[in-house]
Amino acid sequence: MLLVVALALEPTLWPATAAGAAALLGLALVSHAGGQGLLAFALGHVSAAFSSVVVFLEAIAAALFAWAIFAETPGPDQIAGGALILVGIWIARPRQGQEARAQVVALQDEKGRADDV
Repeated sequence: MLLVVALALEPTLWPATAAGAAALLGLALVSHAGGQGLLAFALGHVSAAFSSVVVFLEAIAAALFAWAIFAETPGPDQIAGGALILVGIWIARPRQGQEARAQVVALQDEKGRADDV
């Protein structure tokens, strides 16, 4: 569907210069493939619930890059939103004690089922 809209609204789809093609390739590899690859890697190492919360760090990183590169100063609303994101991540972080208790409970359940047989 997006291809149809792009063909209807734009005269060309491909970059006109080598610099434009390089920028497009950089966006594809770094932003999309790199970002999605790192997210997939993270899902294998932390819980899906924690990963879904950490994804909100993208907004904080974007604001920091905008401030550092383009001198766009975040307003009070953006600063408050970033603080809320960080607090949410801190609350949702995996805790070692909870993981250990869950493993003990799982082992006890397995042992209990083995004893029943």
